Amino acid sequence: MSKYAKATGQFDKGVKGSVSLNFCLSGGKYCDTVCRQHPSNGGACYALRPQGLYPSMAASLSAKEGVDPGDIAEQAIGEVKRKNKPIPWFRFSVAGSLPPRNQVTPKLRDKLVELVEWLRHNNVPIHMPVESHSKAGYYQGLLGDRVVVRLSVQNPEDFLTYEGPCSLVVGGGEKHRKGNSIMQQRIAASRAVAKARRQLTGRATMVCPAIKGLRDKNKSKCGKCKACSMPHVDVVYPLH
Repeated sequence: MSKYAKATGQFDKGVKGSVSLNFCLSGGKYCDTVCRQHPSNGGACYALRPQGLYPSMAASLSAKEGVDPGDIAEQAIGEVKRKNKPIPWFRFSVAGSLPPRNQVTPKLRDKLVELVEWLRHNNVPIHMPVESHSKAGYYQGLLGDRVVVRLSVQNPEDFLTYEGPCSLVVGGGEKHRKGNSIMQQRIAASRAVAKARRQLTGRATMVCPAIKGLRDKNKSKCGKCKACSMPHVDVVYPLH
């Protein structure tokens, strides 16, 4: 029995029944320091806060770093197959990231293909984000058209020209303004960036509705919005 008990989990941004699969701590073993939100860069990775608030969560993610990620993927396959209800949304890396190519074991390679193929066969929409160009190229090559591998672009200028499915985090360093909260400023800036990408590339680009409605009890959630699983849609996330 693994020290982390279950391979898969849930997450608040997802609709009821959504499933997550994480392989490491946020800022951990598999997170590339190219990420602007990496703690080594003084970044504001949103997943660090819950790790600090919930020691059991951090312990579980830490335990995953000590096993073959292929074992985690294999366990995840068994868990999703035992679900007695359809899965409305599957999210990789709510915390942490997928391993870089040089740490992908043969078992992970095979089991990841098997897992994604099963999800696709069962019409489960998938969000698979990665933080580097090298990971995006590797995993899209491995998984083909079974899934959209979405690059989290680190340079705002690159976001305006990158040709594939991608996302960008916008925000940081704002000051409080009367009648205009920091989150409102970030949402406004995100809308402007999304508009600029649409105009320059012709690709559909939107601001994540789950973040736009953080204080709205009736906000959209992942699974209700399926943009991150769509190859022709790009997404801007206000820093949160």
